[in-house]
Amino acid sequence: MNGTMAAKIRACANNAEKLELLAKDYPGIGSVVLMGNTPRHEENIGELQRLGEMILYHSTKGAIPGRNYGIGYIVQTGFNDVVDAILSNSTRLKAGHVKEIKEGTFVHSGGDAYVFAQPIYTSAGAPRGCHLDTVYVPYDSRDGKPWYTTTLIDPKARGSAKEPITRLYEELRLDDVSPDPPKTTFEKVMSNNPPDAKLGQYNIAFSDDLSNDSRMFEHVMSIVGGNPQKVLYHTQGVLKLPFSQEQLRQAKIVDRVIRKCHELGCVATLGGHCGKNSCAHCTMAICVLGVPGLGNKERSLPLDEIFYKLSDYPGAIAYWTDEHDIRPRQFMDNHSKIPEVSVEDFKETLRTKVFASPAVQSAPSDRISFADQYLNCGKVPEEAYETHALVWDVVLTSLREKKQELDEQ
Repeated sequence: MNGTMAAKIRACANNAEKLELLAKDYPGIGSVVLMGNTPRHEENIGELQRLGEMILYHSTKGAIPGRNYGIGYIVQTGFNDVVDAILSNSTRLKAGHVKEIKEGTFVHSGGDAYVFAQPIYTSAGAPRGCHLDTVYVPYDSRDGKPWYTTTLIDPKARGSAKEPITRLYEELRLDDVSPDPPKTTFEKVMSNNPPDAKLGQYNIAFSDDLSNDSRMFEHVMSIVGGNPQKVLYHTQGVLKLPFSQEQLRQAKIVDRVIRKCHELGCVATLGGHCGKNSCAHCTMAICVLGVPGLGNKERSLPLDEIFYKLSDYPGAIAYWTDEHDIRPRQFMDNHSKIPEVSVEDFKETLRTKVFASPAVQSAPSDRISFADQYLNCGKVPEEAYETHALVWDVVLTSLREKKQELDEQ
């Protein structure tokens, strides 16, 4: 396929034709390429982030970038931060809203981030995946109550979940409850439509006080599973990370932007829930902000390596239990629920007991394996480098043209 795609791209007369070709024959290929580790990857990501920022903040007044500019569904690593990824996909959020939040958010001190490792098991008792959720606890009470930020696959994609999930949206008083499907040719290159589990369903981001944990991922998935009391994603591992004042401020900005979306009546989304728009990547994108020497490289790691990288965080404290049926709130109320372990034991347990599980590596009938979706999505064979370079050129040229169009208005 790589040789055929490359030949088709080269045969096009201009970038518009190339974009149409990719949207029609290879929808979603843009995100696949953005996730791949190929030569010039970091250089390309850097240009993508610069162009994205200039386009999104071209107007801080009337324009709604997610509706007016047509550059949604770029993987979050293609933006400077999670907030810009949300802005690029929102149907109501304006650049002015985000600018006001970024400039107006102040915290008095740092805090602790609690990162939860939550495996899900097959009926035979083997891990088949792992979710990551994060709770932020300010040191200074003036910086607010503990809160969580969670990302998940749009639960409305599952028919059985529509009624309880509708109630959840009604509680938030949202009337715009689904991410806009890709509309422009560019967005169709970045996302398949309708979305599917092989690249990524729609992604939803929630943020709320810990005291209202009913919207945390594992609670929502229990609702989706038909029994809110049954834990499907078991809180077995926890990392406690000390956050600086600037890191907590950045985490608070993400929290406030998501809540602003809800205030405007719409969901917050990163676009498609593909391999590098996962729960872990959202947390890592928050963790690296305000930390010298950390950035794009860490945000592009596979999901399992994000856990290991966070484990090496200075001052990290690790917890692990083999017990099931524990929820994040239970640990936050009583840390003794899960015993403290060494960071090395935490990493080794995840590596050998969770991510090495045959069920993590094998593919169900309706989707690719958890490993291929979240652990291997950055791997690119050398014979595909040329095709990736050609697609990168189409993506970057499209954004350069969009910026020029806006500049000339």
